[in-house]
Amino acid sequence: MHKPWSVIQAVLAELAAITAVLYYLGWIRAAETFRYFGVDVGILGLSSADYVLRSPPTAIPIIVVLNLLAVAAIELYRTGLGDRLATINRRRLRIALWSVTGVTSAAVVVLYVRYEDWGSRLGVGLPLLLTLAAGAAAGARHTPTPGRLTDALAGAALMVLAAIGLLWAFTLYGAQAGRQAARTFYDELPSRPAVTVYSDKLLVLPGATWTEATKTPADSAYQYRYQGLRLLARTPDGYLLLPERWRRGDAVYLVALGDGVRIDLAGRN
Repeated sequence: MHKPWSVIQAVLAELAAITAVLYYLGWIRAAETFRYFGVDVGILGLSSADYVLRSPPTAIPIIVVLNLLAVAAIELYRTGLGDRLATINRRRLRIALWSVTGVTSAAVVVLYVRYEDWGSRLGVGLPLLLTLAAGAAAGARHTPTPGRLTDALAGAALMVLAAIGLLWAFTLYGAQAGRQAARTFYDELPSRPAVTVYSDKLLVLPGATWTEATKTPADSAYQYRYQGLRLLARTPDGYLLLPERWRRGDAVYLVALGDGVRIDLAGRN
């Protein structure tokens, strides 16, 4: 029987790990999405909770897969099947796993030095291979001699490699999801809510259609009206707006709210 406190500790540890994954993937996804539009995600003023809440569509599949793999590994260990397979020829198994780990690590170094932005082109296959190979090599090692520093260092190095590979895979996966979200937003730009900006002075908004606003009691303080804009995001300082015919590389406008500016949003059918 497990003590209740040990069960609670295990649950809390897993919740902490899941929250960390949600935050990291949410941050990577948001950063890559807004980088597509030339915007630094830092100006949005998003909180940690915002990143966590934005990440479930991206994070849930990978969290489910990782938990299934963890359960499978635990059950394999409990049944002793892994030990029986390893004892068939433990030496050859270790050599094979170390070879895969070494070749994968060398490939990482060579590609990093030789090519720019190579990681995103290769996808998550290489980092996952690094993680699996390093983790399996650590598990297949012979029983370390107590007090022997080299054994401890070798095991630690393998686990660090596995952790780096997993973090790298998370990064590529989140970045890919962010780019896909940005492309979807761009494709749907004409159908996004229309934005009309009213101002008491002339603004420089290339791509927007501006006219002198009709004087009415509701907007009598505003002389100019700008249309043909779409909302990208809200920031602490105002609104990030795009022209409806925006193309990648074009400007994004930050319109600060104040006494002389009003923004109206209109949904599209």
